[in-house]
Amino acid sequence: MPLRLNLKPYEQIMINGAVITNLRRRAFLAIHNNARIIPGKFVLQQERASTPVRRIYFAAQMMYIFAEDPVECANWEQEFKKRLAEVVAIVSTVQVRDALAEAERLFDQRQFYQTLRMLQPVIEYEEQLLRMTGQELEPAFTDGINRPAAESAQQARRGGEDADDEKATTEVES
Repeated sequence: MPLRLNLKPYEQIMINGAVITNLRRRAFLAIHNNARIIPGKFVLQQERASTPVRRIYFAAQMMYIFAEDPVECANWEQEFKKRLAEVVAIVSTVQVRDALAEAERLFDQRQFYQTLRMLQPVIEYEEQLLRMTGQELEPAFTDGINRPAAESAQQARRGGEDADDEKATTEVES
């Protein structure tokens, strides 16, 4: 059974390292073979990899993207292990340590998408801690929507999204 994707207007998705942007209307895709897919809302841009856990996530993301390139894999695997060891050495929260251990286990099994999913709540926890210390932090992830500037201006003048846009939801079904 193929993987079915439902993309909102202007939503981005990364498939095998290629960034694909849906255009004006909701679109449905069916992926019939094995592919490395990251919904745009889970892609961490390099400039946002500014905290210890985000750096771990970014390294795992790059491993996922470059899974077929042995040189890139070696570099990103080393980065992942180094950053993970740094964080594990200072974390005392049992739930976070368990999540990091599970992320490492998944990473070692080359289940990179599951590694990313395991790290997302740890990023949220890290963001909460940093906010409690008074640090302003840009969110790690965007909504995955890359609306052209002209479209954004038109939407603002209309006071919201089209009816089709409001009904569109991002779904990943297997």
